[in-house]
Amino acid sequence: MRLNEIKTGAILSYILLILTIVISIGLTPFILHHIGQSQYGLFAVVGAFVSYISVMDFGLSNTIIRYIAKYKAEDNENAIENFLFMCLAFYIFITVILAGLGAIFYFKIDVLFGKSFNPTELSLTRKLFILMLANLAITLVYNAFIGILSGYEKFIYQRGMNIIKTILRNVFVVVFLLLGYKIISIVVIDTVFNVILFGLVIYYSLVVLKVKIKFHYFDKPLFKEVFAFSFFIFLAMVVDQFYWRLGQIVIGAVSGTVASTIYAMGIQFPIYYLTFSTAISTMLLPRATKLSAKNASHEELTDFMITTGRIQLEVLGFLLLAFAFVGKQFLMVWLGPGYDNAWIVGILIMVTITVPLAENTTGTLVLQAKNKHAFRSVLYLIIAGVNLVITIFFAKKWGVIGASLGTIVSFIIGNIIIINIYYKAKIGINILRYFKQLIKGIIPAFIITSGIGFLTNCYIEKNTWPSFILCSLIITVAYCLSIWFIGMNSYEKEIIKKPVCSIFNRLTSIIRK
Repeated sequence: MRLNEIKTGAILSYILLILTIVISIGLTPFILHHIGQSQYGLFAVVGAFVSYISVMDFGLSNTIIRYIAKYKAEDNENAIENFLFMCLAFYIFITVILAGLGAIFYFKIDVLFGKSFNPTELSLTRKLFILMLANLAITLVYNAFIGILSGYEKFIYQRGMNIIKTILRNVFVVVFLLLGYKIISIVVIDTVFNVILFGLVIYYSLVVLKVKIKFHYFDKPLFKEVFAFSFFIFLAMVVDQFYWRLGQIVIGAVSGTVASTIYAMGIQFPIYYLTFSTAISTMLLPRATKLSAKNASHEELTDFMITTGRIQLEVLGFLLLAFAFVGKQFLMVWLGPGYDNAWIVGILIMVTITVPLAENTTGTLVLQAKNKHAFRSVLYLIIAGVNLVITIFFAKKWGVIGASLGTIVSFIIGNIIIINIYYKAKIGINILRYFKQLIKGIIPAFIITSGIGFLTNCYIEKNTWPSFILCSLIITVAYCLSIWFIGMNSYEKEIIKKPVCSIFNRLTSIIRK
């Protein structure tokens, strides 16, 4: 049953991701048309700014997943009840702190953006900030219950709810914008749907799963352990915000809302890319925890990273090659001229992060499961400081492209060079074997697809929807064939064959009836 939850949850995760991306791509021109570049840029900047406060989650969602899995393995229900009570109390506490922190930022908006925003934009920024902050407060406590569902490996329900929410939310966005409402309406809609989702998750956790949140005693050793574990996840979250949101704020402060919109268009593709790489990581954390609890050998942990890393690289490879060869054409037919820099931002970052994402997503789970993620978090925090300095300097000098270069340089230093030394020295991961097995067969498939993509760009007319669709189909077919016959091993093929055969058999049975 748990394996089915993981497999079906993974499929639903990718369906949700694809749905989110398709809707986002379809709606972005529509939203830009109805609210304009200025309001869209404000939305992007404020969203990035509020996301920094979102790290007040302190990584407790992942902490809940780990400790529920740990206590379930020990069959200790009282420990789960007591642990969840402590976590929920802490979530309420940090929500109160969030309100105070948000108030401080609210009164600093003029200082931060006064030079690049006009008075109307500043007024709208304040309204957006308050609404997004309220939305975030709801989301923080909601994340606690999502952690509970993930800890109990109930992935189908939460993914299914999010798919329904995504569809309905965007239907409401279209209706309200057609009625003449502006960017404020989008934030209000998001808040309402988050409240509804919050209620459904609480109901499922407490009524269906019959999860009990009960205070038994104050477990001081556990509190210290959980705080230490969560704190270093929190540091890692801070770093993630610096990597993916810092450029947005810097560009908004240095170059204004229009440049911020261009950067937002470019950075959203690496963020989608990152999301694809982590789509199944939360579902794998309980398994990584169990491996750690059973004192799995270094080679077993390396095998775990190889198996999941290859699957992620095969997915990421398609997205990277597709964006490399048809991404610029897509931006032209999607948004019109003037977004060439958005493609450059996107492709530079995506090339840089591809292999590290395939590795570090699973590597991070191993570190968290073994409670050895402190070094990574501290290291990345230091690198984030370097990123801040580089990004400000480069953004002033080269604008949108410069902001992306700051992210790239810091990513190479922290996520490629230093972390692999740590994996080898402290965790015992066989890095050389990992990389050999990771790219085995996949690189030749990449090369073949790249050659076909290059020829396609040379001989097919560009910048129309029909030519874009044709080029996309050619790249897709080329990649699927090359990765199937050259890249995938028998285990990876079997993962695809089983669900496809199952669906085919069911359809055949229905037709016969």
